[in-house]
Amino acid sequence: IAYNQVSKSEKQMVEGSLFFEELCTTFKPLHFGGNEASLRLMAARGIKPCELDINGDLKSHQYTLEIIFYGHNWFHLLNLFQFRLSIYIGMFTIVGILSVSLATLVYSLHRNFTKLLHTPIFHGWELARIAMAPSILGCSYAALPYVFCLCILKIVFGNTLLPLWEIHGKWIEPTVVNLSLKKQWKNGRMALALLTFGTHICVTCARLIIPSENDVCAKFEKNDDYGSKKESTVWCPVNWKRAHLLWLSFCLEVFVLWIWEFSYSEIFERHVHAFIILFKISKMILDILLTGFMKEHLLSAPMLALIEATIFLVMLGSQDLINFILTFILEISLIVLERLYLDPALRYGVKLWPRWKFIFFKNKLLKQKRCTRTQRKKDEEKWCKMNEKIQSSIDGVEPILESYKVNAIETASNFLSVIICCFLIMFSKETQIPHNYGIRDNKMILYYTFFVSYFLLWFFFFDVFILNTQEVLHGWHVYDYISYQKYRFLNRDSHWTLHSTIKNESIMKEMQSLDSMFFSSQYFFLIFLFALGMLTNVFAITIFLRTQYNFFADPCLMGIIFLTLLICDMNRILMEKLATIPIACLDWRGVWTHRAAHADIDDDILNKLLIGKGRQGDLEKERNELQALNSESFRFKFLERNRPWILRNLSSLLRKQALSSEGPEGQPLEEFIRDKHFELVNMGKGARRHSDRLDISSDDEDEIEKK
Repeated sequence: IAYNQVSKSEKQMVEGSLFFEELCTTFKPLHFGGNEASLRLMAARGIKPCELDINGDLKSHQYTLEIIFYGHNWFHLLNLFQFRLSIYIGMFTIVGILSVSLATLVYSLHRNFTKLLHTPIFHGWELARIAMAPSILGCSYAALPYVFCLCILKIVFGNTLLPLWEIHGKWIEPTVVNLSLKKQWKNGRMALALLTFGTHICVTCARLIIPSENDVCAKFEKNDDYGSKKESTVWCPVNWKRAHLLWLSFCLEVFVLWIWEFSYSEIFERHVHAFIILFKISKMILDILLTGFMKEHLLSAPMLALIEATIFLVMLGSQDLINFILTFILEISLIVLERLYLDPALRYGVKLWPRWKFIFFKNKLLKQKRCTRTQRKKDEEKWCKMNEKIQSSIDGVEPILESYKVNAIETASNFLSVIICCFLIMFSKETQIPHNYGIRDNKMILYYTFFVSYFLLWFFFFDVFILNTQEVLHGWHVYDYISYQKYRFLNRDSHWTLHSTIKNESIMKEMQSLDSMFFSSQYFFLIFLFALGMLTNVFAITIFLRTQYNFFADPCLMGIIFLTLLICDMNRILMEKLATIPIACLDWRGVWTHRAAHADIDDDILNKLLIGKGRQGDLEKERNELQALNSESFRFKFLERNRPWILRNLSSLLRKQALSSEGPEGQPLEEFIRDKHFELVNMGKGARRHSDRLDISSDDEDEIEKK
């Protein structure tokens, strides 16, 4: 018996073990009529028959009981959670301080050795406030209805007193129905309800993340040059895209389930640190593959959040609490390496891959045959376009988008870790995951839950230093970008951001949907809820494996599915009603209410002037910018500098239907565009520019008349 010496006169029992020595079997020997097979089995285990008297009875029924007391050391007691909560709060605080100190050290080194001419200032609380608010709101909006519906399912399907549980779990009724079999049916039906619940969430999120308003569904729209619209029941690209997303999510669930099952093994427990590093590298590679496969960064975000949450779950496979904390510190160090060095370098290499591939194949073809002048010209044009595209993706806002996407996914995965711990507390017996990880009671899971919840605050401080380090290391204007995204979200033109028809066409097409969500609370709500749906499916399949339950053989299959969908729809309707209830005393108009359509920068400046909260320098700068936008000289300079881009993209910006409308001063719009196109083409030909030398005359000046 192991004990904890609480005080000088008090011992607290921690754990106990029972051992048997000098065993003997009560089976009689063969010459007393014993069973030969049973005796042979006992002999194989090293157990001999007990001593008998001349009548074949046991000589003695006595035994010796020996009790050994020993005290555990401090670290062993810490791993067994035998101390007060304040001890663990202090320990978790030390882990948080170490994590923030690591990020602070990295920021200090890069700031002192930066090569930037103008070092960006450190954005502390303002950056934390802008980054924290959307993640907390979005994940909370998704977690509340999920937990509420999960509790209802636990009450409804976890109650053995319902008449539903009196029905046999198989169409072929077994001859003997015991309590163990009924418990197996109950857990299996609970898993079926969870699987239905998770699938319902995934389908709902697929509709939200791929809205039908921006795509053509059930209709085939030809080009205006070829004909008009024709109805078709085959052409449904939105449904194809949604089905593709759901299929990939199901494949990822199978892969995550395999990782979970592997993490129960002794091999993983002995080499947990090596496997965590391997999973982290695999996640970065999988990010590139999923994005390239689905052609959208937004669609891969929930799947990557699920993988990040899986990395936390498998960390529970550590041997004890100390090993878990060391693994967690390793995870924090890997996050620093990933976000500052590995992930940007990997994405930079992927962007340069077309150039390397072109050079390789070009050199290979040149060795085989010579190119003609026409082929060489085409290769040069292709080379120039390729380099221009690569340079625009490197110098543009795309690297900031990719980097902040990784940050948002890690933030969402931290909230997912809290839900995972709560799920393990509610369904510990059904999933048997705590038992497989050597977690003996729910008290240990409660401490893990507290650790993850408590570390959320420290992770935001850690994140602030990492984002500032990215500004110093890579020269990215992360704070300006996040502030601008917040402004765009507050002044959006639609309630749900993905329903907006306005896209930022200056960035890559694969990132336009991600950029249109502005990394707002709606973005975190969507990826968090989608990841929760996939996570619920994996938990349900885990219960299927533990209970060996075949839901196709259950007569209650359709009833459970129907009842679960009914609960989900009622929960959705209730939450939608609660989200739209205004509270006048709190100035609450509902979830995600946006400003009026006429709100713009001028209104913001006016509000600052009326309230008096704006700084005079900023207001003066904004007034000068507005005045410049309204001046003819500014407009002329803008057209002159951007004339090549406007001429190159003018045809793609105009539609045939728009050209038939009326333009300024009653002139047909087509003629107006033609005149402006002529002016753009001939703009500046022979005219003097502001930077030209005064001793050289222009083409429209007569040098003789001037003299």
